[in-house]
Amino acid sequence: MRLVVVGSGIVGSACAYAASVLGADVILIDSDRTGRATSAGAGIISPWASAVDDPEWNTLACSAARAYPALVGALAEDGETALGYRQVGALVLTDSAERQREISLRLIARQARWPEMGEVSLLDPGQARGLFPPLRPDAWAVHISGAARVDGRLISAALRRAAGRNGATVLPGDAALRCAHGAVEGVTVADQFLAADAVVAATGAWTDAFVEPAGLTL
Repeated sequence: MRLVVVGSGIVGSACAYAASVLGADVILIDSDRTGRATSAGAGIISPWASAVDDPEWNTLACSAARAYPALVGALAEDGETALGYRQVGALVLTDSAERQREISLRLIARQARWPEMGEVSLLDPGQARGLFPPLRPDAWAVHISGAARVDGRLISAALRRAAGRNGATVLPGDAALRCAHGAVEGVTVADQFLAADAVVAATGAWTDAFVEPAGLTL
């Protein structure tokens, strides 16, 4: 199976790596565009604190957080240790003790399914500032001990290198989706057509324009 992954941020690089581990013929298109989220994001791994009320999104995000330690371990075995990954805990800030309690109850309700979030603790403003002194003096907080952080640029580069060692090809350039008779055939990069059994659009803020030839909108 040939898989073309368009976009080499953390999502695209992870897809390319996972597919290469499974034995697919992988081509990763790297446009390295200025402004991509992987380079700009803070790398916070704490999806359990999200207020998003979408079961499918929450399952996807929390499953990804659960998978991080195994991914970090697999990359370390492959010689990739500079990932900027560390479990550091997280603070969810609020402006009142009442709101703090509401947040903690939502987290505790998710804890049984996602125990990797760790302990959930209620901190008064003084305790919160003890962990992070720049906080304003009236900030209440909920502490999540299992939260982590990662450097998106470092781990993406590591995933690309590991995928390359598994046989994946990384090509620079901008890709255009090519479709015929209602089906995706592959992509074109610098006037070169690359046929594919499947194309992953890991194109971030540019996804609408990329998938337009397929008649798709987000």
